[in-house]
Amino acid sequence: MKNAELFISQYLILLLILLSFSVSFSVRAKAIIESYGWRENYSVTSGLRYDLTTKVSINTEWQIMELIGDKENNSGQFTAHHDNKQTNIMTFIVNFIF
Repeated sequence: MKNAELFISQYLILLLILLSFSVSFSVRAKAIIESYGWRENYSVTSGLRYDLTTKVSINTEWQIMELIGDKENNSGQFTAHHDNKQTNIMTFIVNFIF
């Protein structure tokens, strides 16, 4: 019985945390950019959202992009020919409804 009560209390705490924070995570293996054709990359995006009020929220997002394969044959956004194949993008957003 104590294990069930502990599980329920942990579940309720987690539910309360998720009600205040929304977390997003996505993984993409390939992307197409307009007419440039396929550009092979690997990207991971994770974000965090916190609701200040019912009409205002703060969002932050971190995206890691890494080129896969021969970088000379890749074209499009974030594919300049440098030694480093990885790009980090950090965004901070304030959303509001008026």
